[in-house]
Amino acid sequence: MVKKLTAIILAVMMIVSVLAITAVAEEKDPVITFDVQSSGWEGYSRIFCHVWAYGGSGFFDWQTKKERCTDNGDGTWSYDLASKGITLEEGQMYCVIFSDDNNKETYQCFMDTSCFGDTLYCDGTMTENPVDSSKKSETTYWKNADKTKYGPVLAITSIGNVVGTACAPDTTPYDMFINFLKDTLENAREFSNKSDQELISAIAAGLGLTNEQVIQAIIEADADVDWAPAEVPTEAPTQPATPDEPKPVHGDANRDGKLDIVDATVIQRYLAQLITEDAIDLDAAKVTGRSTVSIIDATRIQKFLAGICDLDGNKPSTPDQA
Repeated sequence: MVKKLTAIILAVMMIVSVLAITAVAEEKDPVITFDVQSSGWEGYSRIFCHVWAYGGSGFFDWQTKKERCTDNGDGTWSYDLASKGITLEEGQMYCVIFSDDNNKETYQCFMDTSCFGDTLYCDGTMTENPVDSSKKSETTYWKNADKTKYGPVLAITSIGNVVGTACAPDTTPYDMFINFLKDTLENAREFSNKSDQELISAIAAGLGLTNEQVIQAIIEADADVDWAPAEVPTEAPTQPATPDEPKPVHGDANRDGKLDIVDATVIQRYLAQLITEDAIDLDAAKVTGRSTVSIIDATRIQKFLAGICDLDGNKPSTPDQA
C-alpha cells in the first residue's frame, strides 16, 4: 500500500513539474527585435528603440543611452525592456519606433506584451508622416502578429492620405473620418491638389467606409463638401429644358443646379432654424411630395445618394424584378 501511495505521489510530482516547465517556456522574455537588414539602412553604428504607452509619453528621451539596442550579429538588433527598467502592463497598447544614428527611423507600430519575442521587419515601403507629409518612414510589421491590431498605426495624414493598418483602441475609422472633416479637411484641400470628390472617395476606400457612413459622417461633422457616391448620378433625371432656362433638379435645396449631400445638409440646417427661407428652395426640397419640408426629405436624399432608393422612395430593382 505504501509503495502504491509513493508511486502515485511521484507521478503527481512529475506532472506538476512538467506543467511548471511548460508554463515557464511559454512565458517569453520582454525582448523585441528589429530586422535592420530588411530596412536597407547602411553606415549606422547604433540602433535605438523608442517605446511609449499609446496616448502617453515615451519611457525615455529619444535616442538616449537607455534606448540603445544590442547587435545580434546577424543583421538584427534586440531591445531588452526589462534590462532597461521597462515593464509593460497587460492589456495596455504601446507604440514602438526603431531608429539609427543617421536620422533614419521606422513608422510607429502598435505592440503589447504578446509581441515579446517577435521581430519587426520592413516591407520595403515608406509611410507618410501623419502630421508632416514631407517626411516618410520605413513601414514595419511584426512577423507573427495580426497586422490589423499590431501593425502600423492607422491614420489620415494632413493632406488626406490613409496610412497604416491598425486602428487605435480608443477610436474607429468612422470617428477618424469625422475628425478629419472637422479638423484637417481645409488643410488637405489646400495642399493635396485634390478635389473634395477625390479626397473623400479615397479616404472612404482606405478606411473601409460605406457610402451611407460617409454621408452620415458629413452630416455629423456639418461639413460643406462637394462629394457624391461615384456610382450614383449627382443630378436627378429631368425633362429637356430650353437653352435659355436652367435644368430644374428635384431636391436641389441650395439652388446650385445639382443634387448632392449639401442639399440634405441645407434641409437639416433649415429645420434646425440655422438658416432662413432665403437660403433654401422649399419647393425643390419637398422630395417626398409632402406639403411642408421635413427631416424625411433630407433622409430621402441621403438614401438616394447612397443608392438605397430613388427620390420616390422606390428601391432599385433587382435582375429578377426587371
